[in-house]
Amino acid sequence: MRLLTLTFIIFLVFTDYLSKTLIKNNFDQNFYVVNEYISIQIFYNKGVAFSLFHSPSILVNIILTLIISIIILFLLYIFLKDFSRLSRTELFGYIFLISGATANLLDRLLNGSVLDFLIINYNQIYFPAVFNVADIFISFGALLIITSYVFRPNK
Repeated sequence: MRLLTLTFIIFLVFTDYLSKTLIKNNFDQNFYVVNEYISIQIFYNKGVAFSLFHSPSILVNIILTLIISIIILFLLYIFLKDFSRLSRTELFGYIFLISGATANLLDRLLNGSVLDFLIINYNQIYFPAVFNVADIFISFGALLIITSYVFRPNK
């Protein structure tokens, strides 16, 4: 089961990498409308969600990368320690969360920033962040984990 889980994590990380590579190789900095809800524009984010802590400072970026690495290692520790006791929802939550965080960390380590490119809007109301596939994985994973704790039957 753990090998299957690791394979799925690698698949998700690769999916994000592939999406970023396709965007980087086929789009420039211009704004592209995919449909009435989704647009694409490339942004290089040196910060975290919503570009928080975005800084040109190398020291800030090194510290941020270290903090993100520690958080991922902590999530991995919890995931592996509790692996056999996790519900299916929690298992998939951790898989998506760890995959997305790892994919963005790899992007940061390889390129010095995280490539964000998806813009969502509805009736000209724009979601307040540009994001990528890994961010979707992180959000979905966090939602699954939170849901599993909120709706967990009393033990």
